[in-house]
Amino acid sequence: MNIETARGHSVVVQMEGALSYWQPLPANGYSDIMAHQGNNGDSEISTGFQTIAVGGRVRAHSHVGQLELQICFRGVGQVVVDGEVHPLSPGTTCLLGPDVRHEIINNSDDALVMLWVIAPSGLETFFQQIGRLRKPGDAVPEPFERPKNIETIERQSGFRNIGS
Repeated sequence: MNIETARGHSVVVQMEGALSYWQPLPANGYSDIMAHQGNNGDSEISTGFQTIAVGGRVRAHSHVGQLELQICFRGVGQVVVDGEVHPLSPGTTCLLGPDVRHEIINNSDDALVMLWVIAPSGLETFFQQIGRLRKPGDAVPEPFERPKNIETIERQSGFRNIGS
């Protein structure tokens, strides 16, 4: 979707209407996918929230062909951008271009919630492929491992420079 095809197009999604997926180790927590290709037509933008459990982290990685905006929505932690550590607190904003390696760490005693916006879209597919469907009222599952084909999923999703 370019600016002309987006003209007059809108999507409004409440939290209870989000697609939600429990996330595997080491992040744990879950991802709520708000705007995505399934409800946003041919949009080249997707957005959502990632809740990172206490002690969890998003492994270091970069995106080959995507621009990502990450905003700390709730909680505190750290973001490591190209090896430089920065504190995260509500409002901290990270604009991450293609090939910028980044990692998010929740080293606090409470959940860390990040708002993400990515273009072109596709991060939502990654969360679906590695996660487990989360429904309202679900009990928090025991931590679970990433799928055995995680390297293939990451490569197909445009992830590079992935940490352990």
